[in-house]
Formats: sequence, C-alpha cells, structure tokens
Amino acid sequence: MTHAQPSATTPAHARTARRPIACFVALALFAPLLAGCAGQSPVLSVREAYVYSENPQATVLHVVVDAQNPSDREIPLKAINYSSRAAVGTFTAQRDAKLVVPGESVQRFEIPVVLPPGADGQLTLDGQVSFIPQNRVRELLTDLYPLPTATLAGTTTIQRGQRSPAPPDRNGTVIFFAERISAPSAPPADTLPPLPSTK
Repeated sequence: MTHAQPSATTPAHARTARRPIACFVALALFAPLLAGCAGQSPVLSVREAYVYSENPQATVLHVVVDAQNPSDREIPLKAINYSSRAAVGTFTAQRDAKLVVPGESVQRFEIPVVLPPGADGQLTLDGQVSFIPQNRVRELLTDLYPLPTATLAGTTTIQRGQRSPAPPDRNGTVIFFAERISAPSAPPADTLPPLPSTK
C-alpha cells in the first residue's frame, strides 16, 4: 500500500499565512522585556499654582511643576496630558513638553490651567507625562509600543498676588517655561584622584 509523503517544500501561501502569527507571538514574548528598557522614570511633583492673568471671562493659572531625574542620563519629556479641578470648575489639556531633564537634576516648568473667573482655594492636578527612554532598542519600538509615562499629581493652594510671570514663547503666548534649578555638585577637590606624575 502506498502512502502519500508530505512535500519537502511548504507552499508559499502557507508560509505567508504563518508570518502574521509568528510576528504576533514574537512581539508578545518581547513585550515584557520593554518594561525594563525604560530605565528610571522622572519624579514629578506639583510645587505651586498662581494666577497668571485674569479677566471677566476666565482666570489663567500657571501650575509650577518640578521634574526630578534620579538617573545620571538625561530624560527628554515628550507630552503632558493633565486635568485639574477647583471649586469653580475643571480644565483638561495636552501639551508638548519639549523639555530635557539633565541627569541627576531637577527641572522646573509651568503649565497653564484656564478656569472660570474668580478661581480660588484648592487646585488638584492629575496627569501623565510621557518620556523618551534612554534605551536605543526601546526608542526604536516607539511606533509599536507607547512611550512610558510618569505620574503627575498633587494638590496646592491657588496663590494670588505679585509674582514674576514666565517669559513668553516665540509667538508671544506663555505656554511652557522651564528652568533648571539644581544640578549634580562637583566632587570636593580632596576626593579627586592625584594627577599622574610627569617624571
């Protein structure tokens, strides 16, 4: 009795059908590894909120945020999605960060919040800040996987009174302002290694 032998060559259509499945399995297996590729995340905290401008239609607040980078490599911030609420109303926005936090430093920046006139009292901010991980493999996969995010949350009292406003951007509208407020200190001179002898 003769038995049919399987072909040594897989038909082209069968190979093509298997490719999406193989790709899906490979990506699924690789996904957990991406969590470890992001490196250290920036630590974000709400410092204060003050009245930047006010008119009969609205009150514009600026929320001051500190972004601390615990790693020794710079962390570019990509986008900020945030919402705020106060007694007079709520506000939701998305901004491009365009900000790089140097290694082992704190970067201070301001984001706007627009509320009905007369905003006062407590302001609560909740949001997420996406950042570009300092890992080449993870960076190349940005189109396939979302960027990692750091949480931005805090409650502060709305400050009224005199305060130096943030400088305007190129278009004359204050949208984003950043200031480096701390940097790694240089090691003391007596801890530095001695210079090599020239003799």
